[in-house]
Amino acid sequence: MAEICRRFGVSRRTAYKWMKRFELAGPVGLADRSRRPHRSPGQTTQATERWVLAVRREHRVWGGRKIRHVLLREGFESVPA
Repeated sequence: MAEICRRFGVSRRTAYKWMKRFELAGPVGLADRSRRPHRSPGQTTQATERWVLAVRREHRVWGGRKIRHVLLREGFESVPA
């Protein structure tokens, strides 16, 4: 294993990870995987997003600060920056 890792310039940890993926899924397991998170806990809710877009459609020249102020005035508690 050490010789193979030196030859291909990877760490042993990486080599063992790839071996395990190959054993579990075959050649398909070696394909590139997405690095995108499975979930985004800080993501804006869909309701808030719809409100932001609605205000933006009505007032195209308003910036983020003005839209945020309007949403806070409307009673939204968690408003994006």
